[in-house]
Order: sequence, then C-alpha cells, then structure tokens
Amino acid sequence: MTTFRVATEADDATLRAMLRENGMPTWVEMTMEREPSFFAGKDLYGRDWAVIAEDKGDVIGMYTASVMPVHLNGRPTRLGYLGGLRVNPNHRRRIRYLREGYASIGRFAPESVPWWFTVVAAENDGARRLLEAGVPGLPPYHPQGDYVTFALPTSRGKRRGLWQRATVDEIVPLYNKSAANFQYSPVLNASIAQRLESPRVIHRYRSGITAHRYRDFGIGHDRHSSFRHAQRRRHHRETLQPRARARRRDVRGGRAAQAGRR
Repeated sequence: MTTFRVATEADDATLRAMLRENGMPTWVEMTMEREPSFFAGKDLYGRDWAVIAEDKGDVIGMYTASVMPVHLNGRPTRLGYLGGLRVNPNHRRRIRYLREGYASIGRFAPESVPWWFTVVAAENDGARRLLEAGVPGLPPYHPQGDYVTFALPTSRGKRRGLWQRATVDEIVPLYNKSAANFQYSPVLNASIAQRLESPRVIHRYRSGITAHRYRDFGIGHDRHSSFRHAQRRRHHRETLQPRARARRRDVRGGRAAQAGRR
C-alpha cells in the first residue's frame, strides 16, 4: 500500500537525491536542485511543504506544494502551487501512484484555494501528454500560456557603476507594479524582501529606476534552488537572454494543478 507523509529535516538527503538523480527530459536533461539544504528556502513566499511517497518501505517519489499570494487578473490572490514531482525509475509508468498522489494533496494543504497551478517544461512531451489526456482519476489540466525565464548579466553594469544597493521600500512597489501584469507572478511584500538572501540592487539610469535584480521572484518551488538569477519581463526582452521556456497549466475546482515561473 502506498503511503504519503510530509517530509521533515530528517529527509533532507533523500529529497536532494531525488531532485539530483531524476532529471527532466528536454533537449538537454535538466535537474532543479536545492543544495546544500532542501529546506534552506522554506516558506519564503508562503506556506510550503514536501511530500514523500513510500511503498513497503521503498521511496517511490516526491512532490512539493505551497499556498502563496500571486497576481491573478492584477489582484493579489492566494493560490496553490504544485511542483517538484519526481518518481524514481523503478516505480514509473504506474498510473495508480499519480492518482494516489493527487488524492493526497488536499489532505496536507493548510487551507482551501480556488485552484492549483504548476510549471511543465515545454519539451517534456511525455508529462504533457499524460496530464492533458483526461486520464480517469487525474485532475483536468487547462493550458494557461508560455512562461519564459531570462538571465540578466550584471558584470558590465557593475563595472560601470550602474548597480546600486536599493531599499526594500524601493523594490517592493517597483516589482509589484510590473508583476501585476503577469498571471501567477508572486506578490512581494516587505517581509518577504527582507528574508531574501541575495543582495538587493537596483539599476538607476539618469534620474529614474529602470530595472531591478533580486533572487528569483519567479513561480514554482524550484525557485528556492541555489541558482541566483534575475527574472525578466517583456519590457526587458531586448537586453536579456532567454534561458528556458515552459508551458503553464492549472487545475480548476481546488483539486490539483500542474502548470507552468521558476
């Protein structure tokens, strides 16, 4: 019988190994890792948790989930995010594990939300076919659009003295004003900004503030990885380099979702 439980600090090595050893199939195999500690970025944007699935003492896989404030139609709304799904090779291609995993989500969620969303790599055709096929026992998925992550090079601006330390009071309204135009982008507040580890810097051009850099204000549990990158918006596209593209999906009715930041 499959059992599901919320992971604790004692499971840190197991969780990190599953992320490290179960790459996502794209044009190049990609892993999203959290080193040196899976729990280092816990609860940065809301309430989050990881769930481990076991069968007769063997670890089958894991998923991560969170309830967080995001922008929905320009307004702050609390939604659920489901991500970090990893299944160890010996237990793949068994649909019952997915059915049981989705059924467990509501059991661990701290509150009810309108729906859940997540991110699927655009090249992960197998996962997309399965989740969009309407398989009995799995929640329905609805495409929500593409999600593109950019990296912002900062060395040139640093040499030219364009990057300066910014205050939380500058960053929070600047970020939220831009992010409100994008569905499911996280809502930032002073408390969250103060907890972020990476330096808060801002690019000042002439007399105005034109761009900002921060630790992954993107969507998804994998946002807590040790990679530090600046996320982009469309008005920055001519100077930023695209790094990855994903498809966003959601699951209506407060059941589960698998969609689409990080």
